[in-house]
Amino acid sequence: MISGNHQKNCQGYTLIELMIAAALSIFIVSILNSTLVKTAKFMEEIKAAGNLLQTGQYLVSFLGNEVSMAGFYGEFDRSALLGSAISGSVTPVAVLPDICQTLNRPNITQAMPYTVSGKNNVAKGYRICGSDRVKPGTDVLIVRRVSGQKLNAKSKLKLGELYVHSLADNFDILWGSGSIPPTEINTVSIRQWQQTIYYLSVDNVFKRRRYLKGRYAPAEPLAEGVYDFQLEYGFRQTAALEDCILFNELDFLAAPFSAPQWQQVVAVKVFLLLKDSWLGSEQPKTALSYADQQVEIAQGETHKLLMTTIPIMNLFQR
Repeated sequence: MISGNHQKNCQGYTLIELMIAAALSIFIVSILNSTLVKTAKFMEEIKAAGNLLQTGQYLVSFLGNEVSMAGFYGEFDRSALLGSAISGSVTPVAVLPDICQTLNRPNITQAMPYTVSGKNNVAKGYRICGSDRVKPGTDVLIVRRVSGQKLNAKSKLKLGELYVHSLADNFDILWGSGSIPPTEINTVSIRQWQQTIYYLSVDNVFKRRRYLKGRYAPAEPLAEGVYDFQLEYGFRQTAALEDCILFNELDFLAAPFSAPQWQQVVAVKVFLLLKDSWLGSEQPKTALSYADQQVEIAQGETHKLLMTTIPIMNLFQR
């Protein structure tokens, strides 16, 4: 015989109790799911922003090292090459060299006064020396210098490479033939000529092309996700090289300049606009203004605009 109390304890949940429990479970699960989605989205945004920052810092550091060494020609003093616009002593024919020309002794000598040069706001379809297409509206930078590493004693001059044998008051251009330089030449004052073009290709990849073995080598990708590359050039107003130069004493303008103005460039201001492929950001639609550019950023686009001013140390500290 089953007692009445035992029968009461064996009764199940009512329909209302089950409905309340189900509603509570759905509510809790929805809260957890919403939290997980928001957390995942936040982590994606942090990752995208971190990737942009890492890429930007790499490019800023890389370009800073390269541009700051522009015009370094070993022991030779570049000021001896400059025209009356700066030094007031020597007056060579001021002709801005073509960045795509095949180099030889005469046109390297012609190019040495122009430590940096470039192209501003390139047109659609422009190609770097007949090869890679450049993104329309962006800039192109060329840097000229010699290697910071001197030629070792008894080292051979690499076949097809160009070298600068520099002294304090003179220099000579050597063509690498694969042999050791003549004994009368001091090899420790020989450095390899370096000429590099930096640009942004149509597929938003920042690249460089180096002049090697008598021609420009194929493009080398440096970073992806770069959507704009703009430049401004700071040039001195004073004619005296020995005058102290401060950033607030420089005029920064976009190219093109006249040839004498290019010779007076002592700093380069670089603008890089980076975007990530992830489009889930909470950032609103905005507009960026820099380097005479107006760029709209769509809602949800993760972006980073970096600006750095690079002094050409071989000139800026004079």
